[in-house]
Amino acid sequence: MAELTKITMTAQEYFDLPETTTPMQLIEGELIVSPAPTPYHGSVIINLIRLIDQLTNRNGQLFTAVVDVKLDDENVFEPDVFWIAPENKAIIQEKSIMGAPDLVVEVLSPSTARLDRSKKFTLYEQHGVREYWIVDLITRRIEVWTLTDSEYALHGSFAAGANFASPLLGKDGIDPAVVFA
Repeated sequence: MAELTKITMTAQEYFDLPETTTPMQLIEGELIVSPAPTPYHGSVIINLIRLIDQLTNRNGQLFTAVVDVKLDDENVFEPDVFWIAPENKAIIQEKSIMGAPDLVVEVLSPSTARLDRSKKFTLYEQHGVREYWIVDLITRRIEVWTLTDSEYALHGSFAAGANFASPLLGKDGIDPAVVFA
């Protein structure tokens, strides 16, 4: 069996790659290529966009995975959904986001779950993402992590009918059922 070649590069080399529709990210200097998401994964992302757009009253900027987020010279992610508060809009540049969004939502898939829960979790925490939602398609739960004193604290893990509040967005009564519909 052939060994997979590990491709390492800087953020600048990553940005110099030709445009593609293939989902790719740079994680700790390693180029990670993922398979295309499933239709259900895409449907959940659309539901999240609708929900967060409503929760923020279209205040701030909402983005999806087609936009790169450069955290540093070794880490360029494409979060599934992310939001930038109005006071942080300076990180929105012409070709990418240069800094940590305020809210990041990652929808787990078999090929990305390990990274979303480990390396990306730690890097979001280190770079100051204020709230991180991990959406699990299998258990149909949303984990809400909030940044407190430079560390993530689990706000809670919520299933359909177990409404929750977003400390960052200042909204409560969020029902995960609308995400998994």
